[in-house]
Amino acid sequence: MVWKTVGGWLVLLMAIVLIVRPFSGDAPERVDTDGGNTFAGTGADESMAFLEDALPKCQQALTGFLQSSAPEERNQFVFSPIRTASRMARFYALNPVAKVDPGTLRFGGSGVLRLPEENAIETRWTDDQGREIEVVFRKEQDEWRIDWPHFVRESDYPWPLFLAGDGESEGEFRLLARERLAEERKPGDPISLVLHAPRFGDPKDEGPGSPEILVTSDTREGRLIDAAFRARRDGVMVYGSSLKSQDPGGMIRLRVRIQRVPKESGYGFQIAELIACHWLSVDDPGIDPDAVLRAPNQKESDRSRIEED
Repeated sequence: MVWKTVGGWLVLLMAIVLIVRPFSGDAPERVDTDGGNTFAGTGADESMAFLEDALPKCQQALTGFLQSSAPEERNQFVFSPIRTASRMARFYALNPVAKVDPGTLRFGGSGVLRLPEENAIETRWTDDQGREIEVVFRKEQDEWRIDWPHFVRESDYPWPLFLAGDGESEGEFRLLARERLAEERKPGDPISLVLHAPRFGDPKDEGPGSPEILVTSDTREGRLIDAAFRARRDGVMVYGSSLKSQDPGGMIRLRVRIQRVPKESGYGFQIAELIACHWLSVDDPGIDPDAVLRAPNQKESDRSRIEED
């Protein structure tokens, strides 16, 4: 058993070396970071084999996407290209294209995401400007392709302009949410949120924030948001992510439809629909409120084990 374990880790280390070896002069290189491949449980060998096979193909897709200049070129490297093409055109018409030199990328870790219908691959990279880039790959027609809405944190309209009153009065956004006065909130009280637009490549920057948005706690949206905050506090990651969260402390990811409502002074905002508690192009919310409430608090579990020991 010991030799099998040692052999397994040697295979993993060799796989990582092969994965991050440049495929060409413009291919990403490896960087040592705190976030590497981490596995536990009986599926460890399967996860290692899955990543060993898929990661080189994911790297090729990322390199091809970043080297492409025309929209039709980029489109061949993204998941669900037919549906994504129009969204990419609209997004890049309103937002600058983030220029990333694939030759400067260094590998920062990967893991397997257990989506409802398939497994996906999460990866993390750092470029020469210090930007930290998170890329998720999904398999389509035997090819690994970039989950583009997650990659760019796609929203229907630039968040600062929407807050200022520009554009349509309702849109879909990928945002970070912070709860205000969380310690003071009592059961049944509405959840007070401030929503921020994340900045590409800088996960620690909250970006511009909204005015206070109240969510009734006993609605579907309220229960999902409450469960997402609890999971965040307990260190429970969506879809079994094994990479350490880089989001600002205490904040959760939301994919939501927001309505802007005119007021006597400025605008008010409300959540029209909570699509998911993540930024992936998966409509599944990613959180089961009942399961989160049934799960023991991780910190309390750790404390009990310490006391028993």
